[in-house]
Amino acid sequence: MTTTAPILATTPLASLRAFHPKAWQRIHPLMTHRKDRTLEQLATSQGLDLYKLLFDLNQLEGRLHQFLPCLPMQERIRLTGPTPADRESFQGLMQQWQTIPADKQVKIDTRPLLDQGIDPFNQIQASLASLPSQGMILLIIPFQPLPLYQVLAGLGYGYQAAYGEDNWHIGVFAKTAEQKAPPPPALLDVRDLPPPEPMVRVLQAVTGLQPGQSIQVIHHRLPHLLYPRLAERNLQVTTREEEDGSVLLTITRPQEG
Repeated sequence: MTTTAPILATTPLASLRAFHPKAWQRIHPLMTHRKDRTLEQLATSQGLDLYKLLFDLNQLEGRLHQFLPCLPMQERIRLTGPTPADRESFQGLMQQWQTIPADKQVKIDTRPLLDQGIDPFNQIQASLASLPSQGMILLIIPFQPLPLYQVLAGLGYGYQAAYGEDNWHIGVFAKTAEQKAPPPPALLDVRDLPPPEPMVRVLQAVTGLQPGQSIQVIHHRLPHLLYPRLAERNLQVTTREEEDGSVLLTITRPQEG
């Protein structure tokens, strides 16, 4: 039994055993007070750092992408804080940025967007789609964007993270000519994958679609966040809901002309 919800301070301890087995194994030895009913109560009785506990449990369960937006910004910055190596690599990253031709540099400062409560992912994704050959995107962000690394890797982009000037700097590099998309599978089943893996796998697969080709995707629910990503790539989608509650998507790249 699984759930896609993140683990929060108010999550009942009893639900961890049913829905979050890895987290349950981590906290079960700590449950010495029978009166504890939630993770917040457990952290208080055991003298634990509540936010650090929640961070670790969500990381175990692959839920950081859902949990981090629930954190106060100050805690997000603290828990994704840099190591000495992250600080030492900052100058190297900036030197590499200076070697990129100006017309192939894309700098995205996410701080103004985050201050307005806007998720910068759409702007990042649009920049990836138009990134020129041998180009580089430099992201400036106050916290380490751990879920983004998984998305970038799934889409085949190289990246380097460094910390300097009181912010994280992420260099994202254009794909080389040799990084050709593999032929897409005829059927892709993403029902058992934790977010954001279903979106990553689908977007990775559709890059290999040629005009007139289609791929079918089995999803456990309607993927509302995926539809605009496919539309941005000029892909057509038909959706069929199955009796078992799953969804069958047929994604097609239209014929040219």
